[in-house]
Amino acid sequence: MGYMDVLYGIDNPLFLEDMMDLEYLMKTLLPWLLKYQVNIRKVNRLYEPVNTYLRRITYNQALIDMITQHFFKDTPAFFALSYFGLYLDYCYPIGGTGILAQKLTDFIYSAGGEILTQTAVSSVDTRKKQVSTTAKTYMYKKLVWAADQKTLYESLHEEGSPLIDKQRQLVAQASGGDSIFTLFIGVNLDKDYFHSRCGVHAFYTPDSKGLSFLEPWQGIVNQKDRLYKWIGEYLEHTTYEISCPVLRDKTLAPEGKTGIIVSTLMDYSLCRYISDAGGYDEFKEFCTRKITAVFEQSIFPGISERIEFSLCGTPLTIERETGNSQGAITGWAFTNTKLPVENSFKKITRSVKTPIEDVLQCGQWTFSPSGLPVSILTGKLAADEVRKTLKGIC
Repeated sequence: MGYMDVLYGIDNPLFLEDMMDLEYLMKTLLPWLLKYQVNIRKVNRLYEPVNTYLRRITYNQALIDMITQHFFKDTPAFFALSYFGLYLDYCYPIGGTGILAQKLTDFIYSAGGEILTQTAVSSVDTRKKQVSTTAKTYMYKKLVWAADQKTLYESLHEEGSPLIDKQRQLVAQASGGDSIFTLFIGVNLDKDYFHSRCGVHAFYTPDSKGLSFLEPWQGIVNQKDRLYKWIGEYLEHTTYEISCPVLRDKTLAPEGKTGIIVSTLMDYSLCRYISDAGGYDEFKEFCTRKITAVFEQSIFPGISERIEFSLCGTPLTIERETGNSQGAITGWAFTNTKLPVENSFKKITRSVKTPIEDVLQCGQWTFSPSGLPVSILTGKLAADEVRKTLKGIC
């Protein structure tokens, strides 16, 4: 957490429009760079998976589970152990996180831009500089791809250069990161009920046994009763992330009512298997009932009778609604033997470049580890690159 305080000690200089402010360079940037160089070396020594790192400190697997089981598989030790401080510094927009998308939409329209919804890209022709949908073809000088990289390389129908083919193969073989099951609950309980139990943002593990006792679910897929028993035990012992937005912004729920968002890690392949077997709706209903029962018996007694509505999203929901492979919420998995993107912060400016001529990339599939800040930063870097290369042309 101390290392993270240094790394985030100033606003990221890559967001600056003017790097030539002498006072800023001498009094802010250079002193920070010296501390950054020292701390980044310490950080780089903590890139082994967090579970491996903690096993050198304790043999207590249940304790390790309590610390780590809400992180993605093989999350680097530095990121996992610093997150306990980082998430406390989160900022939230007034009106809810959906306001971010709305403000971006308003800005694009005000600048004369267009947004096409319900419009999927079917092909990219790099020779003719064309992007095609099922209805129309668009020309481009520079293309910035902000979506899933798998979709980009699947959209390139013509033969590419050896570099493009190599990247295409690397992307196709790589796996997306972990996904989540999210339950949205609206209850006729005042926000003070939740303020005293979980606050605005909390991680909650209802049972200290941890998840390590569970065998892999793949061995019981043909036995429905055993599979659902496994899912039930998983939901009883997993760690939940709980968010209560109205405690940050009282306009987000009517007086005397509260909405809470409950999420936990969920295996995409488990959801896909159940869906393909025809049991998807039953699975969602089972998970909703089980999670509600877990909270009823622990942190939120009496909540079951106060629920006005609930709805859930699974990894399949995320994949369908956002186009992210395997419902991944932060790009590439840490378990990949070789990542198809940059993963060194020193080289993040290179991350927006692709082997495809005049095609840049940004977003969560552009750099690892990823998330909203990296998505915004790579968007800025890609935009700067377009402005630089097209200066005087358009």
